[in-house]
Amino acid sequence: MKIFSNFMLLVLCIVLNASAFACKGSVVLFQDDFSKMDPAWGVANDQQSVSNNKFIIQPAPNMTHTSLNQANLFQDVDFCADVKLANGDSSNYGGGIVFWAKDYNDNYYLYVLGDGSYYVSRYVNGRFLNPVPTTKDPVINKGNAVNHLRVVTKGNQATIYINDKQLATFTGQPPDGGSLIGFAGDSPANSKNTWEFSNLKITKPQ
Repeated sequence: MKIFSNFMLLVLCIVLNASAFACKGSVVLFQDDFSKMDPAWGVANDQQSVSNNKFIIQPAPNMTHTSLNQANLFQDVDFCADVKLANGDSSNYGGGIVFWAKDYNDNYYLYVLGDGSYYVSRYVNGRFLNPVPTTKDPVINKGNAVNHLRVVTKGNQATIYINDKQLATFTGQPPDGGSLIGFAGDSPANSKNTWEFSNLKITKPQ
């Protein structure tokens, strides 16, 4: 009986931990388990693919690769996904989720780096803006560990969470008529990083 009780307690802890690291809205707007390459992500190639229920990004050396899903346009969202640098330089190069994306020339992204820092950038008109500058926080898992990223948007306000801790809220400029979502990752000058994304879910904000 004691063994059984301990087992049930372990299961309960796992369930509670998994539910804590999740989008909080009850209405699901979109999700992808990456059991296959949905054509809304584009075609599989040497920079993006799907394997073992993960979306894989391998940017060319000294480049960023961004993948925008073309299935839906979203207004307010509670957007969650896990990101992990499976292989490569984790110290100075980031990867994360893309939101408020009009297209590949106008989008925001939340990045985590292997040194335990994060930032939010906007790419627009060929320039990079930084509405949330690079900041270190002990909640961020360093190196090649998984981090759970979450962005909640309401109107022109975006709130950033990592591993279920609220880190920043800022005012932005979402595109008129709804926005795309996606993933992005960087590679160093002389090699290719491998970024893995999983557990993508978008719900309607509470």
